[in-house]
Amino acid sequence: MATRILTPWYLLHQDSGFPAVNFDVFNASKNQGVNVQQDHYKIIRAVGATSTVLQSALPLKKAKSIALISADTGPTIRLLIRVSLLSGNTVYWFSDDSNLQGAASANYTMFSPTRTLVKNTVEGNMGDRNDLNLWYNGNALIEVNPNTIVVLHTVGPVLILWANHPNITAIVYALLPGQESGNALADVLFGDVNPSGRLPHTIAKKASDYPANVLYNSKGLFIDYRWFGHKDIELLYTFNVSDGYGHNQNTGKVAGAKIVQLYLGFPKSAGEPPKVLRGFQKVFLSRSA
Repeated sequence: MATRILTPWYLLHQDSGFPAVNFDVFNASKNQGVNVQQDHYKIIRAVGATSTVLQSALPLKKAKSIALISADTGPTIRLLIRVSLLSGNTVYWFSDDSNLQGAASANYTMFSPTRTLVKNTVEGNMGDRNDLNLWYNGNALIEVNPNTIVVLHTVGPVLILWANHPNITAIVYALLPGQESGNALADVLFGDVNPSGRLPHTIAKKASDYPANVLYNSKGLFIDYRWFGHKDIELLYTFNVSDGYGHNQNTGKVAGAKIVQLYLGFPKSAGEPPKVLRGFQKVFLSRSA
């Protein structure tokens, strides 16, 4: 750990000529409020949009009215303004995460059952979650609107037992997109950006398909996609799955990218996983004429 921290410190010559530390997350009295952002928001927004993983019938064109169900205040406000002002749609925002009446009030409903907001206790769980279910009554929200968009802000797999539910219009795996979450999400929802993200973990069909209690344990080399390949388990969504507004030849109207991957395969006698990711390259694709 110390080596990983100190190596870039010296490589970038941060040991001399740099200003004194002026921010302490644990002691606000030391924070001088120095603005070092410049125009970094542009990069953050672009990365947040292009890294999104889609399984959907997007982009939205004529939604008319959208209900946002989320207590993710900052990103939600930015998304609310962007969608209502630029798309001409009426947007209703319900800040309580499990508002069933609100979810049923519009042509489309969009909710985020997991948050980027850090809390010590969520739904009675202190620290990390104790299961893979959606937070905040998310499964029930899916039942009340025939045009439901689920936005997942999560660092690991969750159970998506409702993937083929007739009410699901889109599953947007936004992961942890940063401060421009709302703007980046709007870019994807309305087709301004063609996302090229790949799922960084495997989504199983049921919890028992995972190798162990995935919250606390592992199985040596057979982690995530390596385990599922080793056991030849049928999956809901594979590790690295990707969808966008075009395909390998980009038949869509928005420029995009595909990430080509290299896997190595091993014979069973090697004691290795059936295949292991060993390289990847992002290939940019122009929009269709």
